[in-house]
Amino acid sequence: MPISGTGRSRGFTLVELLVVLTVLALMATAVTLGGGFDTRLAAREEGERLRLALERALLDGLWGNRRLGWSYDAQGYRFWQADPQAGAEHWLPLDEEGPFHGRAYLEQFQVLAAEQEGQPIAPGQVLLLQSQAPPLFTVVLRAAGERSLLRSTPTGQVLRETGGGG
Repeated sequence: MPISGTGRSRGFTLVELLVVLTVLALMATAVTLGGGFDTRLAAREEGERLRLALERALLDGLWGNRRLGWSYDAQGYRFWQADPQAGAEHWLPLDEEGPFHGRAYLEQFQVLAAEQEGQPIAPGQVLLLQSQAPPLFTVVLRAAGERSLLRSTPTGQVLRETGGGG
């Protein structure tokens, strides 16, 4: 800070300091709001992840010649593979990396119900994802307060239909 001819040191004015503090506050707010975790978006993405994983499991079961299944409960969902040595009704959890590893529910996401060929699938019961033709099933989700359905088609696709709150 240079000294003026009157002997007084020259400093920042109060207005200059307030402008700098305001700019810093705005930058901090932008970083906080822009970088925060959006649970609503994450819940919607989890619904899409489940849709894609179910579709892949259907196709894997049909083309990959392995019997796959899926189940849900109050904590999350997981995929299963039939144990070829133990028979058709013994299932082993698929804990491989990739789309078939088990997942705990995220905040604001939950599987509410499921049915296969019109029959309810209770929590913990395995939904069979392989047969001669792709099985028809419906999974009811709640993601970010929005209810949606995952429906399989005879061609092996899984479609997501979005509904209202619930």
